Amino acid sequence: MNRLILIGNGFDLAHDIKTSFNDFISDYFCSAVNSFFDNGYYSDILLEINFKDDFSYYDPKPKPVTNETVYDVADKLNKSRDINFKFNSLLLSKVYSKTSILKWVDIEIEFFNVLLATKHGYKGPKEVEAIKKVNEQLEYLKLKLIEYLSKQESQFNNTSIKNPLADSFREEIKKHEIVTINLTEDKLPNNLYFLNFNYTKTFEDYFKICQRHIPSKFNYIHGNLSGEYGKPIFGFGDEFDKKYLEFEDEKNNELFKHIKSFEYLQN
Repeated sequence: MNRLILIGNGFDLAHDIKTSFNDFISDYFCSAVNSFFDNGYYSDILLEINFKDDFSYYDPKPKPVTNETVYDVADKLNKSRDINFKFNSLLLSKVYSKTSILKWVDIEIEFFNVLLATKHGYKGPKEVEAIKKVNEQLEYLKLKLIEYLSKQESQFNNTSIKNPLADSFREEIKKHEIVTINLTEDKLPNNLYFLNFNYTKTFEDYFKICQRHIPSKFNYIHGNLSGEYGKPIFGFGDEFDKKYLEFEDEKNNELFKHIKSFEYLQN
């Protein structure tokens, strides 16, 4: 009898590590807006914030902007007649519209929708170039995400371990919970297997505790931040989506660059 333990984003959130996509995007906009107030401009391949004409002062300057206040401040900048608040990326624009209102976003689904819209909006060589640009924008976001999560991961240490959780991983398999065979008594698992869907190593301290008592293994199914267990996999994953089937008739490899199943094979 073995136990499979699935580790998802809720595991990090339960340890007060802000690793949701919304936390990341809010932090990205927070850094961009604060940089604008500090330097008078901000620019990357996704977003530009600068003054129009010779205008170089904005009042009031609400520094420092936090993740909690960033969307209110960004909206004011966006509506200001004296400031250019320009999205260079349809993907980031869609993500912004969702997070500023709903406080939640699935970046990977938004990426797929933008990929689909781009495919329908261009033909021939222009389509290939447009898809490349969308992929470059997601790649940039991916690098920013890795940078952000690395900072979040560094905040976790042994003092954050929740002992009841560690105990639950090692508890006996209850005989009344098993329907495939008849157990005569409760039984300790022969092996534990941690399947980690996160990029972070938060679970590894729990793994080490368990390994002292029960043979244990782990797998980073999406890779990890350092790349030791595979480069981080980030992209669209629902190959059963009817719209995805449209891609399979295309001869454009750029469409598949950030499709998860292709990345899984590379790890």
